[in-house]
Amino acid sequence: MESIVEGFTPITFNIEEKMLSLHIPLVKQVGNSFHAIWDDKSERKKFTSSLHALSDELFDLQNFIPLDEISAENIWASTARAKGLSKWYMLYNPRQLLAIAKLSKIVAETAEKLASKNGEFGAAVALYLTFATDKIVDYNTIATMWNNPRGSIVHTLRGESTLDFRKEYCEAIVPYRNIEWALEPSIAESGSLAKTAGGVLPVLRFLCDEFRNSGVGNYVDVYLVMPLSFLQFCNQIVLT
Repeated sequence: MESIVEGFTPITFNIEEKMLSLHIPLVKQVGNSFHAIWDDKSERKKFTSSLHALSDELFDLQNFIPLDEISAENIWASTARAKGLSKWYMLYNPRQLLAIAKLSKIVAETAEKLASKNGEFGAAVALYLTFATDKIVDYNTIATMWNNPRGSIVHTLRGESTLDFRKEYCEAIVPYRNIEWALEPSIAESGSLAKTAGGVLPVLRFLCDEFRNSGVGNYVDVYLVMPLSFLQFCNQIVLT
């Protein structure tokens, strides 16, 4: 990944094979079912195609790839550094990194337009788009795992003392499923907030409704907003 992302090394057949030996497609969810795909040539082709796309679009995406060093003071990420993963972008496979970088670019460009056109309101909208992007980034790394009893993906920042890598990891489907999941616009619009899985917009609507009915006007401060569950998130709000 370092030679591709930072060295702009052209993608060859050998690099494709190396990546497929490191990131082996095993199982794919289709609806409510799971299918073995380790011998599916089309799935392997999709993965290598994303590798080529990342390489082809690197110049346009450079500002949206997390190239920063993982600080030696970051004890939680010490397990990553021990594996030679010294920079944040190395926590993603090529397809994950491509999807996240392209999404970040879209959000950044949209934020600039919104702030320019709508001032503080536009900036606020952009902030919540950023919250959703952050959630997608957290649930789509090579340390994201599958929690079988719960039937759900477990995010990377899951409260452990160090970053925990498993032999397998989960890759989220960003454009078709995860953006909707991160924002949950339909739940926010319907007002059925109890059905939320922690999407950004139902939480935002809940807070706006609570503040609107509290009689505090504009005198609202928010302290220590953490990525917690829906009810835990709401309990972190402090009105002054």
